[in-house]
Order: sequence, then C-alpha cells, then structure tokens
Amino acid sequence: MVFIKDFAGILCSSLGALALLFGDYVVCIEMLLPWSSYTPTAGVIINIIFFNILVGLTYWSHYKAITSDPGLIFSFFSLLFFFL
Repeated sequence: MVFIKDFAGILCSSLGALALLFGDYVVCIEMLLPWSSYTPTAGVIINIIFFNILVGLTYWSHYKAITSDPGLIFSFFSLLFFFL
C-alpha cells in the first residue's frame, strides 16, 4: 500500500471525501425527504439505501485510488520522447 504523507495530497483527498459526504447529505436530506413531504415511504427508503450503496462504492474507489501504486505504463510515444 502506497500513501505519500504530504500536506497537499492529504488536503485534496480530504476535500474530495468531504465533497462526497456533502453531496450525500444534499441528496438524502435536502432532496429526497422533502420530495416525500418528510414521510419516509418505502420508495424513498429504497432510493436512500441504493444511493448510499453507490456513495459507499465511490468512497471505496477513492480509497483504492489514493492508496494503490499503479506503476508505470510504457508506450511507444513515451519511449520516443524519452530518447529525443
């Protein structure tokens, strides 16, 4: 697992996670509940559960992206520009 502890990277990944959390709050609390007149119907609960599953998968993807080392992919053009 690779995690470089620099201030800019930690700040950007934290801001990304907070933006996702804020988006989850807005969709679930400010959009779905007023749409159903603040009564938790089965349709609203299913939508909130489905959306939170997608948010959880997004958090997992973000975590895997910031802690993995994809390595270096060589292509013909990168080798061509390397030798020029």
